[in-house]
Amino acid sequence: MPNEWMRGYLTFNPETFKWAEYDSMMRVIEGGGKLTKIEQMTREYYENLAYLMVSQMDSEYVGAYGYMPITYVAPRFDPEELRHVPQIVHDEFVHGTRIKDCLELVGFNADKWIEDHQGFYNFRLESGVILETRPMRDFRVSIFYYPIVCEGDSITTWANFSIFQFLQDRGAGEQLKDAINSSFEPWSRENQKIMREENRHILHGDRWMAKLYKQNPELIQGLFDMWWPRSMVTFGHPASERNNLWRKLGLKRRTNEEVLRDFLDGPNGIHAANENVGLKITPTDLVVASWKSGYYERQA
Repeated sequence: MPNEWMRGYLTFNPETFKWAEYDSMMRVIEGGGKLTKIEQMTREYYENLAYLMVSQMDSEYVGAYGYMPITYVAPRFDPEELRHVPQIVHDEFVHGTRIKDCLELVGFNADKWIEDHQGFYNFRLESGVILETRPMRDFRVSIFYYPIVCEGDSITTWANFSIFQFLQDRGAGEQLKDAINSSFEPWSRENQKIMREENRHILHGDRWMAKLYKQNPELIQGLFDMWWPRSMVTFGHPASERNNLWRKLGLKRRTNEEVLRDFLDGPNGIHAANENVGLKITPTDLVVASWKSGYYERQA
């Protein structure tokens, strides 16, 4: 993976740093151990780990920025949401900071990265625009380019927020399982904490989806269908060379297809959760076939 994007953010010189030998690092990883410091890493491992963590950090912060306006809408649906939604926003900021701290542990100046990129965190595409190229320099997951807030329409805004938790937080939670089982111990440990809080967000989305779909099934189904391809794209590509490398290095454990299938059919997967909602969701094999063909990328 090219490391030009790292230029100016490392607190050490990667050209003169004494990187670990590949064989010694892999003995630890293949033996079920975890790395705890940069001196145990090869340069290849480091660059891929840093990329994954920056992408997660940016996505957490971008998500928090996107959720902040929801606090003004929430009490219209339930006074208790004036407490719940700010807590969710707070959680997302904390998640970003936890990953920021992991980056600082390995000599990546995450504060400078945030300073240089936080001006982009509020950017969203105009409603109805399909993402063709990455318009910003941050490393957010692509779904975070799409707006949740629908100006002047609190019902659609609240529905988008609920769908995002039901759908995207569930998908992100499935992918977090690989980070929890990753070969870098600090990242693994912090993601265990993040997962506990994400599970609360998912439950919040599940509860509201059941309620909203019962009240207005046509609106909720239409919005869900809009968000579905955007969420499917976050599972990556079926023949990803980067995923192959990440699994070899212990940064991921499953193929992209395995993660997608677990998201669809796992015990807390989308089909199981939908039993309490009633949405029309495409069967798993058709979803996977569409994902493999690139259909969702063209629709997102």
